[in-house]
Amino acid sequence: MASGVGAEVLIEPIVYLGMAGLVVPLARRLGLNEILTFLLLGVIIGPGALGQLEILQPYLITNTQQISLLADLGVIFLMFTIGLELSPTRLYAMRRLIGGVGGLQIVITTILLTMAMMALGFSEEHAILFGMAMSLSSTAMVMHLLSERRALASPLGRANFGVLLAQDLAVIPLLFAVSNLASDDAGTVDFMVLGLGVGQAIIVVIAMYSIGRLVARPFLVHSQFGGRAGFMAIILLIMFAMSAGAELGGLSASLGALLAGLVFASTASRHQIEADIEPFKTLLLGLFFLTSGMLLPLSSMLSNLPLVLLLIVIMVVIKIMVIGTLMLLFKQGRAVTVESAFLLAPAGEFAFVLLATASSHDVINQEIREILLAVALISMMTLPIMAKLGGHFGKKLHRDQEDVTSHLDELPENNTSDVLLLGIGRVGKTIAEALEMQNIPYIAVDNRMNHVREARREGIEVFFGEARREDFLMRLQPEKRQVVVIALDDPPSVYAATRSVRKLAPNVRIITRSHDEDSANRLRDAGASMAIPDMLGSSLMISEQTLRCLGLPQDLISSTQQAMRLKRAERLNLEDSLHD
Repeated sequence: MASGVGAEVLIEPIVYLGMAGLVVPLARRLGLNEILTFLLLGVIIGPGALGQLEILQPYLITNTQQISLLADLGVIFLMFTIGLELSPTRLYAMRRLIGGVGGLQIVITTILLTMAMMALGFSEEHAILFGMAMSLSSTAMVMHLLSERRALASPLGRANFGVLLAQDLAVIPLLFAVSNLASDDAGTVDFMVLGLGVGQAIIVVIAMYSIGRLVARPFLVHSQFGGRAGFMAIILLIMFAMSAGAELGGLSASLGALLAGLVFASTASRHQIEADIEPFKTLLLGLFFLTSGMLLPLSSMLSNLPLVLLLIVIMVVIKIMVIGTLMLLFKQGRAVTVESAFLLAPAGEFAFVLLATASSHDVINQEIREILLAVALISMMTLPIMAKLGGHFGKKLHRDQEDVTSHLDELPENNTSDVLLLGIGRVGKTIAEALEMQNIPYIAVDNRMNHVREARREGIEVFFGEARREDFLMRLQPEKRQVVVIALDDPPSVYAATRSVRKLAPNVRIITRSHDEDSANRLRDAGASMAIPDMLGSSLMISEQTLRCLGLPQDLISSTQQAMRLKRAERLNLEDSLHD
């Protein structure tokens, strides 16, 4: 029996899945960036290139508007998984990044870009629009890059996420401002309108999160009776409902998805949800990058290429200067500052939204819109290169810096981390992994440079320093932590560090690694709250006790331990297969 689905309907998914299944693995083998590959493929098969050839049109993706709706789901899934890795406590700890660096960056960048455009002879309305649209960065691309590097929980990840979240919240007031450009007072800023936009954004966020918290848990309990299919149906229902609610409230659907992820972040099902969502996120996010590349107005870009390149250079230079300066003013480390400035310098996908709004209000004509769209898209294509440059310059700041003080200068002032972890060897890495699974901020320090370098290569933010010395420990402020975990390799260092920490912080809980029962007794006499002897699984025991001291519920602790055991088993199986 015929299904009634025409072959032409299946052409677009065949084209996309063919690219995802064949071209992307080939690009990876050649060492090409996945995001850049999708963007360039989008340009090639888009209406500005191969799409102009009538003979190929039946075999290409031509309905960009329809498929872009599906592609937007990729960003929704991405933001949902990022929300799963957050917590309200962590967001509160990032308030200075969100309100300070993020908010000021938008204002200052908009002003400087507006002035630059007016100096080039653009009208006041076009200059302001350019400033607002290009002040934003690509949440989808930056967070995807950081996720691939497993750096979301690192200081670099927190710094970038804080700025990007501020930009997402700024969309409502910016849309109000774009609409205002079409009025008789175009070129002036209505601060009352902007204030109302900010207020609306805050109210919508609080309302969405509160409703989500109220609804999610009863739904999750009910879904347990429906098996895996029922469980996933409930997760997707809440994710899409909150995304739609955010859209209705004037925010982006991706911000609603982030809030949905935040709702589920504190549940015991978090790891299962993340595993089930991952395949959808990867495929649909690739589709988002593909359709973004298809939006590039190739003919308009080529005819105005010198102007487009000039505007990109102006935008990137100004944003690097502004973001870098603000990061330093708000006490971010030098390496984090450099990498963040390069990552956030290109434009973002919200520029498309602002330009479309301006076009619908007749603020810009088709020619100007295509020029600005080309600036945004070409700059986004440079993001993988910018990320590599930022990473290169950031690493140069760390390379061969054996001095204790220079490494501690990277530690943000007034760091609010709950845990101080001394030692990042085998045991320390396991504890760090458990903390990252629950998004608990920590400071890691080791007195062996080879441990520091190895951990940093694995994406763990760790500082070099002599953890036994009291003057060094004073700078780490152990009295402000909930727990101090001492997992150094050599027993004398563990003992000396325990005595120093207890002297500086009489009330803090200290969990130490000991090498036998005798040393455990000595460590307890020196001030350790708990000393766990080395044995099979001791690193898991220490991580479990650390999470318990932080007040996490038993179900979350158990799920974290189970996830870590599975990871350990996978690693052991991989090692066995390599030796076979």
